[in-house]
Amino acid sequence: MNRLNYFVLPLLLALGCSGGGGTNATMTGGNGTLTLALGSDSQTDWSEIVVGVEKVEVSTNGTTWSTIATPQTTGNLMALQNGFEKTLANKVILAAGTYTVRVTWATTNYADISRREAYAVSPSSAVSLLTMPPTTTFQGSIQVTSSAESLGFLMIDAARALQSYPKLGGGTEVLFQPHPELIPAATSGDIEGQVMAAGLVGAGQEVLAEVVDGALVPRVRRRATTDSNGYFLMRGLPVGQVYLVCMPTGTTPNTVFPALGLGPITTLAGGSVRNQNFAFMAGSAQAIGDLQLTVSPVSARGITTYADLRQNIPVFAGSAPLVVREGVVSTGATSDQRLFKGLPIGSFGANATRLSTPTATTPAAGLSLVTAGGTTATTLVFP
Repeated sequence: MNRLNYFVLPLLLALGCSGGGGTNATMTGGNGTLTLALGSDSQTDWSEIVVGVEKVEVSTNGTTWSTIATPQTTGNLMALQNGFEKTLANKVILAAGTYTVRVTWATTNYADISRREAYAVSPSSAVSLLTMPPTTTFQGSIQVTSSAESLGFLMIDAARALQSYPKLGGGTEVLFQPHPELIPAATSGDIEGQVMAAGLVGAGQEVLAEVVDGALVPRVRRRATTDSNGYFLMRGLPVGQVYLVCMPTGTTPNTVFPALGLGPITTLAGGSVRNQNFAFMAGSAQAIGDLQLTVSPVSARGITTYADLRQNIPVFAGSAPLVVREGVVSTGATSDQRLFKGLPIGSFGANATRLSTPTATTPAAGLSLVTAGGTTATTLVFP
């Protein structure tokens, strides 16, 4: 499993401002270094999400910003999983203190000047241009300590990053709403493992990392798609108890394995928990059905609405209510829609959440029974 494979980019380094500095500069008393790496969660609606970063800035007060790097790079967020984060700022010397981070998105495609600066590609190869914000400030902060090196992950929540809205006069607009988070490596943990299905490596399967609160409500914190050998690695997980969930496609057409869970797994600050492996047994795959979820009223532009399906999943000590599938809805003229395809036969709790900073509203869950070869229709209504 490759770990922390950074692609170092051309940088404009700074000593707490927009000029001077470099990776070979020597720290002096009261200074430390900061490295920032861009990473992304997995998502299943798009095969590529291509965006560019023009510059990276930091602030100690949220008002005054200093440029610490100008990476001028464009790439596919889906390639930044499983330890393949991209370094945007490398060992920048800063005064000791607590910093927030924002990025300016590029208006040039630095990988291919003949293409637009930001776009997404669907599994059917359809291309959608993205409406980008000029800048994004990452939630959270990172501490730079005197005479020490600090590493932070700039994580994009890819599964909730793109939402489609109807345009006036026809067509669809796709907004990039990254729901970003700055996660210090020193205060978060990693989990890695492998998915095996009927004795074969489970390549291209999504693994969810979740936490469950005291009210038994699950929340997905990280996602990863397994590589060609079935391996996955998730960084930036909260320290404490975490559950993993996987529900892979079957090894025969039109089948799926029922979801399995691992956990609770105790993550360690600055450490990695290895060998968290899924083994799906031959003959356990089931016929599939679909679930069509309708959410109303329609989402306002700029408000992310996402849906999830939950089940009680067997884990190490009994069972736990966990998310088995999730994704953003598509906003229509009168309602939002989400089609969950390829589900095993059984009952699912359907939920929808709308994110409007700083709060999230979730309507009551409804049970939906999925049958083989059919499509179950479920409607959720926000108050």
